[in-house]
Amino acid sequence: MEKVIMWGQNIYQMGIALFKELFIKNFKGFKRLHIRYTPGINIIYGKRCSGKTSLVDALLFLQLYSYYYGSFVKSRYITDPSIYSHMGETEFYIMAKLQFGEDSYYFRVDVDVEKPVYRETYIIGDTVFTYRSDGRLSIKDVRKSRYVPKNYQTPGESIWEQIGKWRIILSNLPWRSLGHLVSIEASYWGGITEAIKHVPEIISRVLVYRIELKDKKLLNEVKMRLKKLFESVFITHRYLREIAVLKYIDLKNAIGPSKHVSRIFDPYASNFPWIYLLLIRRGYSDIIHEYLKKLGLKLKVSVGSTIDNRYYLVLTAKSKAIYLLNMPTSLVKILVLVSALLYSNGVVIIDDFDEYLDNTVAEKLLEIYSERAKQAILTTRSEGLKGNNIISLEEYGS
Repeated sequence: MEKVIMWGQNIYQMGIALFKELFIKNFKGFKRLHIRYTPGINIIYGKRCSGKTSLVDALLFLQLYSYYYGSFVKSRYITDPSIYSHMGETEFYIMAKLQFGEDSYYFRVDVDVEKPVYRETYIIGDTVFTYRSDGRLSIKDVRKSRYVPKNYQTPGESIWEQIGKWRIILSNLPWRSLGHLVSIEASYWGGITEAIKHVPEIISRVLVYRIELKDKKLLNEVKMRLKKLFESVFITHRYLREIAVLKYIDLKNAIGPSKHVSRIFDPYASNFPWIYLLLIRRGYSDIIHEYLKKLGLKLKVSVGSTIDNRYYLVLTAKSKAIYLLNMPTSLVKILVLVSALLYSNGVVIIDDFDEYLDNTVAEKLLEIYSERAKQAILTTRSEGLKGNNIISLEEYGS
């Protein structure tokens, strides 16, 4: 069987994007919050109701916003603002700083839960690019935007000061979000290596209606700046779709039979049988079983299907098949955690990482994550987990 190359594997060849910082305002339990992440293992420690799940929800929000082209915000987040807005506030935002190679940039989503409208903003260098849910686009000098974080290092010079306000005329976006446009173009080009060559330029041609500059040197500089901007837009959305975010396990669907076959790793593992089948098809079966042996589990895992295309897990231990409800929760969680690491682009975010696991298994899983994960953001109520970056939520006010 031909081995299918995942987006994540191709991203590895280019270099991997990582979360560097997270900014939250009026989201769930936090009035304001600013957290810094590092490569490797990030352990977020906190007691019950300290905000661990809110941090996971914030990163999940960015992923689902990208994947569902903004319609996710209208259909789920805005229908119940009291759950997602802090203390009845009508507006909230989530902003992440991403690092890709030597480049860093910001992706921010603002939501007004009353109107309802949303806005996505990209900040790179001296440029702030904004898309509003009514289709309007704008480019601003970073010095003149209120969406820039306070700790932002403003460049010494700005090209936008030289060209004036109305020299670049932008189109209205006919798609539901920039993520939608990226998805259409990326699907056409296939692998990310080809897509990254063509998609940013295509986005620029689609979104930039006219550039009114006679100075050819300045015009070329503007075109290069726009290409760099739309490269960051492309990488942001491809990256967010390839991370794995896990909140908790919907045990019934995680074991199956389940019809959930979405491409992203479902935050409740509802599509886990399908994800595991994809991993088998992509040649990861031996690696998974090697990791299971390290965790003291001598068994084989496969996937079965029903006549109506529902998928379910089958475990074989000592030549005896184990089906459905006979599987312990801890075993299913181990399978999900190992698979999330392999399916993602090397970045995983997991709430209550060690729940249902004994200390020995949790420590061995952390060793596996340390070996393979480019970045793991793991929440826990246990103070015993070790990582590259330990964050205690007791130090942050809500």
